[in-house]
Amino acid sequence: MKENNEQTEIELRTPKKLIVHNYFYVSLDEFIDEVFSYPVPVNVFWSDGILFIFSAMDINASERLANDYMDGIMHWDTVTFCKQDEKITELKGNVVGMEAKVIDASNYHPHSDFAKFVRNSFLKRKI
Repeated sequence: MKENNEQTEIELRTPKKLIVHNYFYVSLDEFIDEVFSYPVPVNVFWSDGILFIFSAMDINASERLANDYMDGIMHWDTVTFCKQDEKITELKGNVVGMEAKVIDASNYHPHSDFAKFVRNSFLKRKI
């Protein structure tokens, strides 16, 4: 048997574009209620003073979504977010024992780019 000494080429591709189809800007209390309303745990992200959760569109749902994905275009179906200036590592629900880990997405694209957009564009228009 011949040994394969070839290295696998690794390529990291950051999406070129993020399209958000639906969004909800809510209070922290409403955000907590939303996070803990799901029957399974959800990923909670924090970056640039914004807490958020999202659901990505299924790229297998259509040829267009699959092509967009391969072209570097990401689609998030729904994003729920709130302002949270202080970085937190855990979110506590309204019932004892309900906790969710908060992922610091400050260095992850497009998550951090989304939070910066919300902070610098969206929230400035809302104030």
